[in-house]
Amino acid sequence: MRKVRSRAIRLAVLQRDDNKCRLCYGTEYLTNHHIVPLSWKGGEDSVENGVTLCRGCHDFIERMYCMKLLRPNNCVQFIEIHSKLKRKFH
Repeated sequence: MRKVRSRAIRLAVLQRDDNKCRLCYGTEYLTNHHIVPLSWKGGEDSVENGVTLCRGCHDFIERMYCMKLLRPNNCVQFIEIHSKLKRKFH
């Protein structure tokens, strides 16, 4: 059974993240990435489980999940480290 996604939660995540991708700071083609996927046990549609990513960064993170290079327990840490490095060198 497919879990229902809340528009209000999506908007709250976008607002929390200043309507910017948390990886590249882009403002176009934004989406809500679920840190723990909805299809996994424990995956829920909540602000705490969401992060704003642009389409390109979302695809990148999903590929990292598929290749098992990134898991929910280190996804947020990866995004924070990546964004700090991006700010430092750009």
